[in-house]
Amino acid sequence: MNFKTVKQIAESWGERNVRSRSFAEVFNQKYSYQELSEAVHTMALFFQQAGLRPGSRVVLSVANPLDTAVLFWSMLASGITVVGIDPEAGKARAGLIIQQAEAEGFIIDRQLVSRWGLDDYAGFLLPVELAQPKKGKLYTKLLSRKKEAAETPAHSYPAILDTTAAISALAEVPPSTLAYILFTSGTTANPKGVMISHRNLFSHLQTLSAHYKLESRSHLLNILKLYHADGVIQGPVLAGYNTCCWHRPLEFEIPRIPDLLDAIYKNRISHAVMVPTILYLLHKFGEDYEDSFETEDFQCVISVSSHIEMALWQAFEQKFKTRIVNVYGLTETVAGSFFCGPDDASRQVGSIGKPIDCEARILTDAGKAAQPQEEGELQLKGEHVFVGYFNNAAATAEAMEDGWLKTGDLAVCDEAGFYKITGRKKNIIISGGVNIHPEEITEVIHTHPLVRESACMGKEDAAFGEKLVACVVTEPGAQLDAAQLTDYLRQRLESSKIPGEIHFMDELPKGLSGKVQLQALRERLEKQSQADPQDQNMYSQVIASAAQAFAISPEKLSLESNSRSIEGWDSMAHLNFVLLLENHFQLRFSTADIMVMNSIQTAVDIVSRYQKKA
Repeated sequence: MNFKTVKQIAESWGERNVRSRSFAEVFNQKYSYQELSEAVHTMALFFQQAGLRPGSRVVLSVANPLDTAVLFWSMLASGITVVGIDPEAGKARAGLIIQQAEAEGFIIDRQLVSRWGLDDYAGFLLPVELAQPKKGKLYTKLLSRKKEAAETPAHSYPAILDTTAAISALAEVPPSTLAYILFTSGTTANPKGVMISHRNLFSHLQTLSAHYKLESRSHLLNILKLYHADGVIQGPVLAGYNTCCWHRPLEFEIPRIPDLLDAIYKNRISHAVMVPTILYLLHKFGEDYEDSFETEDFQCVISVSSHIEMALWQAFEQKFKTRIVNVYGLTETVAGSFFCGPDDASRQVGSIGKPIDCEARILTDAGKAAQPQEEGELQLKGEHVFVGYFNNAAATAEAMEDGWLKTGDLAVCDEAGFYKITGRKKNIIISGGVNIHPEEITEVIHTHPLVRESACMGKEDAAFGEKLVACVVTEPGAQLDAAQLTDYLRQRLESSKIPGEIHFMDELPKGLSGKVQLQALRERLEKQSQADPQDQNMYSQVIASAAQAFAISPEKLSLESNSRSIEGWDSMAHLNFVLLLENHFQLRFSTADIMVMNSIQTAVDIVSRYQKKA
């Protein structure tokens, strides 16, 4: 496959017909290709002077999305291997990744230096300073932060952009050079580093660009997390490859759904990359915005990361009069492999479509090629398939066989060549598009001194696809509630991996081998749910729902409790609170009511009003 190299791409940004274009519009800040070109060439000389070379593994962990995008491209252009770590990662997980990746340097937010215990680190460390918003602006122009840079150490980012010269020409980066390493959730003791080479990355960028029909006039909306492949690769990296514009107008919150939908028209969006959870929320709360995608520029919604239910797929397309492209891929395949749409030839609603620029096969348990509609494990082969797991030959050998990647997913293929995922061999929970290994969460729960044992599993959920549920057995006589355990977990896990429900039990059901029987555990929880008497006191039930949604003790809640006073009251927890109330009281709140339900008192008032209407 022919594809552009990173040198060709980066050098094109300085061309006369490109440099004035917007590379990114993040929140209220525009950033041109000329600025990106200057930053990349400046950072190239800085990396050389710091003694870094192509293939050097450097940790990147920066909260500011624009800084992340510019630094990611700067590292790619110099052949520096990005070791991505989510800034929300706790010290324990970050330490494991740093150790396993054998990191040779760090480009991280200033506050992470102490949090991760790197104050005395003597190697390459470039701290990134937090941008301070000025009056009337959310963010200042990155390259014109003169005053801010003057007030911070010269050896920090972005100050170095003003104190370092730019290299005249970038060097070629060999295709075998590792572009980045992203670590899977895995267990906390053994996360696996997915190695993606420049050949893997740029060949797949060509596939994505051609299949989505991207061009320099395209406007790509992607607000997903940049430390997940679908966020960074199908956002700023894909935009830079096509010299088009990446848009991130806001951080997603339910009250800002109207702003997000308004941005489709305002920013002339042509392609919107989203996960099914966001599509669910747009469908549920997008009243009066049904024409948001009916612009002359918009082409398609791209659904990534997790399975999209057919009912949501059909309902969304019908409501918004637009087409969803369903993408199937893994971190090990850069971003995609199968595409259902946007063209008619690859489109069959309910399927993952057909493989594009790669080979696919389904093998039965007997190792034979599956017949049409016969279930087996889906396997992939192509230039985009990863190099392997870093320093983990055993895991690589388990995942790869004769160049074929074993996805761990069960699938069938029909006579017309359309594939459908039917199940998973891997024990993974996909909640809101985030892959969660239950063993990882169980390991962390077991570090609590009052916990004897626990088990985690997924529970079907209309909004998140699956909800992470933890069942916990404490030590005899221990006093531990869900709020206390949640506080403990928040210090050790990313927010997306905190269990949505925590149930305390006297014991866990086990088989003869001593292994926890998850199906029996699910049945036990179902019986408990049915056995729980409904509290006739409406206020008590609102409190109980809030306690469950926000993982806080009911005793700590009152009518005055609100989204500002409760730490766990974020956008996703808010949705969970709403759904719990709707399910218990058999109501369907209006979008307006959901938007203003920001306190216990408001929730009580709204429920009371609906009950009086009934």
